[in-house]
Amino acid sequence: MAEALMDSEATVANMRVIGLLLFAIIVCEIGCQAINNEIFRRVQGKYFSTNHSLSVETFRSQLQCVLLCQRQKCCLSVLIRQETEGFSCRTLDSFIPIKALVHDAMGSYVYKTDPSSAADFTWRDPVNLKFILKFNIGISTGVSDVNLCLKKCNANPYCMSIEFITYKSGRKECNLNGISSKAAGSAYQKSVNTNIKFAKFQEKTCNV
Repeated sequence: MAEALMDSEATVANMRVIGLLLFAIIVCEIGCQAINNEIFRRVQGKYFSTNHSLSVETFRSQLQCVLLCQRQKCCLSVLIRQETEGFSCRTLDSFIPIKALVHDAMGSYVYKTDPSSAADFTWRDPVNLKFILKFNIGISTGVSDVNLCLKKCNANPYCMSIEFITYKSGRKECNLNGISSKAAGSAYQKSVNTNIKFAKFQEKTCNV
């Protein structure tokens, strides 16, 4: 009789554990579906290191991080990393090119997919002979002036900045960047290319 009672209690305990595991899986699935929708897209297991942010906060779930980004007018993406105390959330007023992300089992990158998400962004004044290295998402040759280069960037919802270059040979080039100068950090540099005759860097900024 005692053994039967112990077996029954063990069965109940096991069922509770299984129930909790199933609940956790369901919550995770709901969270993943909520993140991957028509507004946001999540890249799991990837991360990007930057000191720039709109805000840095810690939450219990990734979904809370995404909701924070949704509430912030200028937020375009959020870098999430699971830490001991919860999920560290760094919201950004910039996109990060997918190819620039590095493998991180504890990290996630979530970005807005709505083409109108940068509707409150306008172009800042140009800066001469400045470049963002490594984060190029498109190169167009034969573009005759800066305005056409800006139009090409505006046509790409993930373009954050441009470099319009005229070389001494006469060749002109329009580089589209998928990141802002602040988010790029040390990759934003002054050009030392002696073959360049003229160059302008220009980026989008959010009107708060």
